Amino acid sequence: MEEEEEVERSSATAAGDILSLPEELLKQVIIRTSPLDACRCSLASYFLCHVAQSDAVWDHFLPSDLPSIVDHPVDLSSSSSSKKELYMRLSDPNNLISIDAGRTLFGLERSTGAKCYTLSSRILKIEHGNNPKKWVWIPHPSSRFNEVAQLLVVYWLDIRGSIESTKLSPNTKYAAYLLFKLMTNSKGLKSTNMEASITVGKGDSKSKITSSVQLAERKHTGDRRYSSVRKDGWMEIEIAEFFNGDRTDTRVKFQLREIDDYNKKTGLLVEGMEIRPKI
Repeated sequence: MEEEEEVERSSATAAGDILSLPEELLKQVIIRTSPLDACRCSLASYFLCHVAQSDAVWDHFLPSDLPSIVDHPVDLSSSSSSKKELYMRLSDPNNLISIDAGRTLFGLERSTGAKCYTLSSRILKIEHGNNPKKWVWIPHPSSRFNEVAQLLVVYWLDIRGSIESTKLSPNTKYAAYLLFKLMTNSKGLKSTNMEASITVGKGDSKSKITSSVQLAERKHTGDRRYSSVRKDGWMEIEIAEFFNGDRTDTRVKFQLREIDDYNKKTGLLVEGMEIRPKI
């Protein structure tokens, strides 16, 4: 195998190919691309595969603050045979890491390595959420959390979530989504226009953007957004998108509300909010 590698490198040198570069320099080139590009490099040749799959490359693609994010980083690392395997585990949407005492899920977007968070309904601010006559908390077989919020009856709906900008990847375009299900007995929700908004910053630097959404499933028309069904069976509606730039310590707030028509609303399950890169 070493002889094959040497022959390959010798041929590449004669042809003036990139493979003539020293291994350490090739690693520096690859880490300046993306995880997707690193995987593509692995298919080019045996030598590039060796370089592109090295721990030095994939350690660069992992978040530098991973130990402070994951509750048990030592257990996570010890169960992975390589940095690439750890990366692939963290970027598996079906195997997100539970953090914050089970109230948040963390992962990476596979092609870019950008951070993703799913906030459970328990840490959202749901108006009247602690009133058992209006909302109850129940387990659900298809939820990734221990419980979800079930709407019994309200006449106006107000759901809020937030995240610190420093928890997200810098210079990345993100979007926030409400994860929910409409029950068979749902009323006053499908065709009701709701206000979705995002607020960034505070004081004089605060900015707010609002848009109109409906929880009904259909194609987007005009400026109004509608929901869609996810692969896991839940529905999602985009609340807002934003660009996380220089990682200034700012709280980003999301809100979905309908407080104008005062019609009876029932039959909504809320799993949480997902903040993920918008690719």
